[in-house]
Amino acid sequence: MKEIVDRIVEKNKNDFYGNIITIVTSCNIRREALDGFEEYAFEKGFSKAVFIGQVDLDSLLHLEKYERVKARFFGSEDSKELRARKKLQDIKVGRQLVETKLMRPILENPTHEQIMRLLDNPTLKFKDTEVLVRSIYDEVYPDSNEEGEPSSWFKSFLNDTYNDGIQLNILCWAYETIVINPIGEWMLLKDFEKISYEGETLQLKVNIIGRIPYYNIVEIDEEGDNYYPFPHLHCIFTKEKGPYTEICYEYYDTDTHKRIMFENGHRAWINEYDFQQLKAKIEDQDKKDLD
Repeated sequence: MKEIVDRIVEKNKNDFYGNIITIVTSCNIRREALDGFEEYAFEKGFSKAVFIGQVDLDSLLHLEKYERVKARFFGSEDSKELRARKKLQDIKVGRQLVETKLMRPILENPTHEQIMRLLDNPTLKFKDTEVLVRSIYDEVYPDSNEEGEPSSWFKSFLNDTYNDGIQLNILCWAYETIVINPIGEWMLLKDFEKISYEGETLQLKVNIIGRIPYYNIVEIDEEGDNYYPFPHLHCIFTKEKGPYTEICYEYYDTDTHKRIMFENGHRAWINEYDFQQLKAKIEDQDKKDLD
C-alpha cells in the first residue's frame, strides 16, 4: 500500500497535495496495515486516506442505487434470474411464431409413408422453402448494405428444426468439403490440409447449415412483400454470426436418404460399417464419372 502511495506521488509531482487517496480491493487487511497506510499518506501530504475492502464493497453493492453497477460488473444473482426468465419467455414466443407461421399443421394420425417422407425430406415440415432473414436493427432494406458492412438482411432456405430452433441451408448452391475418419472424427478440408494424418479418411461435400435459436426470432411476416413474397424472419443479429448461434454441416445421401450432421465439438453420428459402405459408394461413383 505504501508502494501505491509512492507511485502516485512520483507521477503527480506536487499536484497531489491536499487530495484524498482511496484504495479499493476485493480483500481485507489487518488493522495495523490500515493505520500504517493512513499515517504514511498523511506524511506524504494527502489530506485523507480511505481504504475500501471486501466488507465495505459487499455493503455498498447491496444498496439499491448501485444495483446497475453490480449487474454490469459482477453479474448479480437477481440480474441473472431476470435474464434467464426473459430468455425462457423469448424461447416460448419464438417457438410459437415458428409453429404457427412457418410450419404445416401436425398430422394427427400420420401413416408410415408420411412419417418416412418427413424423415427423408424435413423441409416438408414447412409451408415455404425460401425465407428472408432480416435484422431487427435493419434500416437499409430493400437496398444493400454499404461495402464492408455485414449484411442486415439476406435470402435463405429452410432446412429443418432442431431442439432449440430452426436450421437454414445458408447457400443451396455452395458447399463445404469435410474430411471424416471411420469413428466420426471430422474437420473441414481446408483445416485438414494443414495437419499430418495417416489414417483412413473420406471426403464429403456438405451443405452449410446455420442454426437460429427460438429466442433470436422476434417476429415473422408470413406474406412478405412485393420484393420477396415469402416469409420474412425478423431476428436479433450479432456482429460475428448474424442471427446464427452455430454453423454446422449436413451430408445428404440422395439414394438412401440418410443424413449425417457435423456439429462443432462433436463426432458425426456414423459407425464404421456405414463409413465403409459410404466410402465404397463414393469411390464407385467417382470411377463412373471418370469413365
